[in-house]
Formats: sequence, structure tokens, C-alpha cells
Amino acid sequence: MIVFSIIAGGIIMAASLSGVLVSSTIPVESLERYLKILIAFALGVFVVLTYSLFSELIEARAHTSLIIGSALLGIILLQFGSLLIPDAHHHHSPHHAHTHTKIDARRMLLGDAFHNVSDGIILVPAFMQDIRIGIAITGALFLHELVQEIAQFFILREAGYTTKEALIRNGIVSSTILIGIALAGTLSAYTNIALFLSALAGGGFVYIIIRDLLPSVIRSTRVAEKKSPFFIAFIFGFVLMLGLQYILPHEHDEAPIPNTYVAYSNK
Repeated sequence: MIVFSIIAGGIIMAASLSGVLVSSTIPVESLERYLKILIAFALGVFVVLTYSLFSELIEARAHTSLIIGSALLGIILLQFGSLLIPDAHHHHSPHHAHTHTKIDARRMLLGDAFHNVSDGIILVPAFMQDIRIGIAITGALFLHELVQEIAQFFILREAGYTTKEALIRNGIVSSTILIGIALAGTLSAYTNIALFLSALAGGGFVYIIIRDLLPSVIRSTRVAEKKSPFFIAFIFGFVLMLGLQYILPHEHDEAPIPNTYVAYSNK
């Protein structure tokens, strides 16, 4: 499953190229509108994935206290990262109410690196839990990273970096997802804490939904003249991901979670 996680990490890293690709083909005004609708789509995807991840944990007979405690820890860790680097906030739009300096850009990249490491930690237990969830989470993280990287590219350009410099910096920061994959892979291999990591990942998704995606969608719908595209995008993402849960093969049918994990969780 580590190999799958590394491949998935490479796919997500490819999102770092999105900024320079779309900036040369789509006008900024149109791009901003598309990104906001895409966030609503991502919200629908993440809601289904979060539910599926916790459902798999319950199916694996993980103890309730383990699920809740680990999920809360995941939320706390991401919140701690945000508090540690308060200026490294995420943007989902090329347009902002304030200008950015190179200091702002560096802080943003540092914060993004922290979140990319957490994304890598999420991937490993997802594939260990169920290959369907691993594939779906890869798509969801790619989608989230796609929106993030496009907006981030414009911020770097606004801060004074050339297109090449912005692309290189985004690429380097995106590669930190491999650190998270290596960390989670090492922990799961030596300490048998797959259920803990899965619940930790679930908490991370709850944080992304509540702190990142949902507020962005609410802000966009309040100022939009037509609100139906956001609702349709959310429903489409929700239904699409729900359908994929049934289409993709179920890993547990072929390789159930080792008894050591179950025994640990029932203690």
C-alpha cells in the first residue's frame, strides 16, 4: 500500500503545475468563478469521503474512544499548524482584498508545506483501510490541491516572483507530501497503528471541511447572483463520490484488516 500512496502523492504533486497552465489559457475573471464552483464540488466529495472513512473504522470494530480521540488529535494538529503560522492562510481565489509581499508568500509556502505533510499522512492509512477510499481520497486531495495551487501561483506572481520561480517553489513545497507518506508508512510498519492513523486522517478531513471548504462556499454563495451552480456542484460531487464507493473494488473483501489492529482497538 505504500507504493500506492507514493503514486498517489505524485499525482497530487502534479497539481503544482496547474497555476501556470490555466493562467495562460483562462482569463482571471472566469478562472475565479470556476474555482469557487469547484470548491463547492470539492465540499460534496469531502463530505462523502469523511463519512466513508469513519464507516470503515466502525466496520473494522475500532473502539469508539480510539476513533474520537484520534480524530480530535488530527483536528488539533492542523489547528496548531494554523496558529503556529497565522499568516500562511489558504486562498481559493486569484483576487484578494490585499496585496502580497515576498514575506507573505514565504509564510504561505511554509504553511502549505505543513498541510502537504498532513496530506501525506492521510494517504497511507486510507489505502491500508480500503483501496476504494485511498483512490477516492487521492482524487479529493488532488482537487483541493488544484484549487489551492492555482490561487497560490497568482499570489507568488503578485509578490514579484517570475513564472518559473513560482512554479519551482510550488513544486518544491508540493513534494513535502512525500515526507508525510514516509512518516505514516514508517509508523504503520513498526507500531501497528493503522486504525489510529485512519482516525487521525478522518479528523483532518473534518477540519478541512469545517475550517476551509465550507466557509469558502458560504462566502461565495452570499455574494453570488446565482446560487444554484454552487448547490448543483455540491450535489454532483456528493453523488459522484457516493457512486464511486460502489463501483470501485472493496479491499476488505480480499484483504481484511489484520487481527492485531482489531485486537488493539478493542482493548
